[in-house]
Amino acid sequence: MVNKTITYFKQYFFMLALAATFVGFSAFKYVHRTNNHQTEKWFMYDGEGPINEPSSYQLGDGNGETEPDCGPAGLIRCAVFVESDGGSPELPDEDALATVGSSNIKTRTAG
Repeated sequence: MVNKTITYFKQYFFMLALAATFVGFSAFKYVHRTNNHQTEKWFMYDGEGPINEPSSYQLGDGNGETEPDCGPAGLIRCAVFVESDGGSPELPDEDALATVGSSNIKTRTAG
């Protein structure tokens, strides 16, 4: 009887240890994923400077995480969703601006 009880507790203990290991690793992955800073952000174009010049942009609403509402789509660039500059995260990366795809550009009508 004592042997069966000891065996039961050993199995129960190992099952709990295994479950704790899974929970621990899952929590570690979650923390790593949520601490990863977003490198792609929305930058608003000032409408005046060269479109490939980072100083012609400013970080959008919500630290660049909120997609801007540019109104009806048109021919004038309004905002871009690109990687931020490593040295100045409030500015877009110059190489990213040069190669931005049309799916990452928001436009507006004149006016």
